Amino acid sequence: MRPSLLDPLFAALTGLPGIGSKLARLFARLLDREAPRLIDLLFHLPSGTIDRRARLIRFMRATRPATSR
Repeated sequence: MRPSLLDPLFAALTGLPGIGSKLARLFARLLDREAPRLIDLLFHLPSGTIDRRARLIRFMRATRPATSR
């Protein structure tokens, strides 16, 4: 038996402000559950990342100007 303090985590997402039936359907598809819960959303961790930081191009020669087309 879990403590009653944790009960809100196991409530339906539609109980949250701003989550209506349209968003609930999208979350159900994302989380692969018929009735998604808040805890399902909290434990839906990313599977990977994309590094979009700017990087210097080290292999370009300093004598040749860089152009883009």
